[in-house]
Amino acid sequence: MLDLLRRGVKTWVAKALFALLVVSFAVWGIGDVFSGGLSSSVATVGERKIPAERFASALERETRTMAQRFGQPLDREMTQALGIPQRVLAGLAQEATLDEAVADLRVSAPDEAVRDAILADPSFLSASGGFDQAQYRYLLAQNGYSVEAYEALTRRALARDQFVRALTDGAAAPAPLVDALYRHQTEQRRVAFVTLGADQAGEIAAPDEAALAAHHEANAERYTAPETRDAVFLHVSLEAAGAGFEPDEAELRSMYEARKAEFDRPERRRLFQIVYDDRAAAEAALAKVEGGASFEDLLAERRETRADVDLGFVTKDEVAAATGEAAFALAAPGVAGPVDTGFGHALVEVAEIVPAETTAFDEAREMLAATLRRDHAIDRAPELAGEIEDRRAAGATLEEIAAELSLPLGSVTGVAADGTGATGFAADRAFLAELFAAEEGEERDFVETAAGEYFVLRVEAVKEAALRPLDEVRAEVEADWRAARTVEALEAKAEALVARIEGGEQLADIAAELGLEPETEGPKTRVQGWASLPPALVETIFRAEEGGAAFAPAETEEPAVIVAALVSIAPGEASEANAALRQSLERQMNQMAASDALTLFIAAKQAELGVTVNDAVIDAVMTSMPGG
Repeated sequence: MLDLLRRGVKTWVAKALFALLVVSFAVWGIGDVFSGGLSSSVATVGERKIPAERFASALERETRTMAQRFGQPLDREMTQALGIPQRVLAGLAQEATLDEAVADLRVSAPDEAVRDAILADPSFLSASGGFDQAQYRYLLAQNGYSVEAYEALTRRALARDQFVRALTDGAAAPAPLVDALYRHQTEQRRVAFVTLGADQAGEIAAPDEAALAAHHEANAERYTAPETRDAVFLHVSLEAAGAGFEPDEAELRSMYEARKAEFDRPERRRLFQIVYDDRAAAEAALAKVEGGASFEDLLAERRETRADVDLGFVTKDEVAAATGEAAFALAAPGVAGPVDTGFGHALVEVAEIVPAETTAFDEAREMLAATLRRDHAIDRAPELAGEIEDRRAAGATLEEIAAELSLPLGSVTGVAADGTGATGFAADRAFLAELFAAEEGEERDFVETAAGEYFVLRVEAVKEAALRPLDEVRAEVEADWRAARTVEALEAKAEALVARIEGGEQLADIAAELGLEPETEGPKTRVQGWASLPPALVETIFRAEEGGAAFAPAETEEPAVIVAALVSIAPGEASEANAALRQSLERQMNQMAASDALTLFIAAKQAELGVTVNDAVIDAVMTSMPGG
C-alpha cells in the first residue's frame, strides 16, 4: 500500500488534488478533534456528522482570508452575499463524503506512510533541515492538536488521497476533443477581400419627411441633449492663494546655495567599453583603431553590439577610477586605453561630450522665486479656504465672500456631465463630479483637489435631458439616415456577391467587374490579429468551408462593407510552440476530466448516503460571527 501511495503521489493530477485536500485542512481546520464548544452538527453525511465548531472554525478562517483579499472586514451580510458559508459547508460535506467512502472500503494508510508525510512537512524542520521533534510538538500545541489527533488526521488525509487517486488516475479527455481545441487555436486561413464603399451603393433617394421623423424617433437617444447645469463657484487656486507674495533676496540666495548642486552640472561623456582578457589583446585592438579601424569594427569581431558595451552618459565619478581617468583625459571624442579594470583590459570610446554647466544666481532667480511662490500658495490655500468657510458659517453668500476677499467668482452655464460646455478649472473631473452630485439650489461643501487647491460651488439651474426637435437636428438626422440606407444597399450587394463566390465565381473576376482591386491577408490563426478584417468577419470566415465567403460592415467612419472569400485552410505549423500548446491543452482537459470524475462520484455518493443540513445551527454560527 505504501508503494501505491508513493507511486500515485508522483502523478500531477494526484498532486493537484492532494494539494487541494491539504489546503482544505489549512482553510477549514480540523475541529472534529476538539471537544467542547457547540455540540450540534451543521450537517450530516450518511452517519458522519459535521460539528458546528468545525464549520465555525472553517467559516472564520475563510472569511478572514477573503477579508484580506478585499482589504476590508466582512460582516455577516457581506459574507452571505459572497456565498462563503455555502462554499465552506459544501467543502466540508465533500470531505465527509470521501471519508465515508474510504471507511466503507476499509482503506487506510500504514504507519510508515504517516511517518514519512510528517517527516517531510517543512513546518517541522529545524534550521539545519532535519525533523525537529520539539518544533513539531510546539506547533501542534499552538494549533490545538494532540500528537495522536494530528497523526490520525494525517492518516485520514493519506487514505482519502489514495482513494481520490484511484478514482481519478487515468482520467483523460477524449482525443477528438483535444484535437478540436488544438485546431481551433492553430488552424490558419488565408482570405481575399474587397471593400465596397459608398460609391458602390448606387443612388440613395432623398428621404421624405416621414422617413426622417421615423429615423429621429427610432434613434431618439442619439439626438437627445444631455442634462446640463449652471453654477457659480469660488475657486481657491494657487494663483489666488499666492497673490501679492514675493520672496525676499536673502531667501532666494539661501535657497540657491542649498540647491547649488542642481545648478552646477559636471561634464558628462557618453562611453562605450570593450573588455579584453589581457593587455596584449587590448593593445592589438587599439593598434587596429590607430590603423583606421572603427569601434564598430572591433564590436563586429566580437559579435557584440553597442547596446552590449554601453556605459551611458556618465560623470567622471560615476565610473571606475581608471576608466574615468582615461576617458576624461581625452580632449575630444575618441578611443582611450588600454585600461586595467580589474576584470580585464578595456578600450573605452568617448562618443559624445557634454560640457560642464553652471547656472548663475541671476539665471536661476525666476525659477527659485516661482518655487517659493508655489510653496507659499500651498501653505496659504487652506488658510484662505478656512476664512471662506468662516464667512459661509456666518451666513455670507459666495457672491459676498468673493467681494470681501477680492476673489474671482466663477460661473458655468450649460455644462454636461462629460465636460461639454466647460472650460478652464470647470472642466476638472473633481468639479464635474461635485456639479452633478448636487441638487438644484444646493451649495456644496469645500473640496480639496489633488493639486492642493480648493473650491465650493452652488448649482443655479438644472436642465433635464430632452430629445432635440427634428428641425434642430435635421441635417444630422438626414446624414445618419443616408448612412443607414447606404449600408443597407451595400449589404444587399455584398450578399449577392457572396452567393456568386460560393457558386464558384472568383473574387478577382468580380472585383474587376466592379472596378476594384482585391486584397489578401493571411495565412493567420483566428487570434493572430487581422489588420483589415473586423473580428466578426474573422469569426465567420473561420466557420466557413473552403471556397466559402462572408461579409461584414467595415470599422470605418464612412459607410463600407467588406466581402471576403476564403482562399485556403491549413493546419497549425509543426513548431515547438504548437507542440507545447497541444500538450498544455491535453493536460488541462485531462485535469478537467479527473475533476469531473471526482465531482460525479461525490454527487452520486451523497445521493446514496443522504445529506441533511441543520439551518438553525448554521444561523446560530452566523449570528455568533463579528458583526452578525
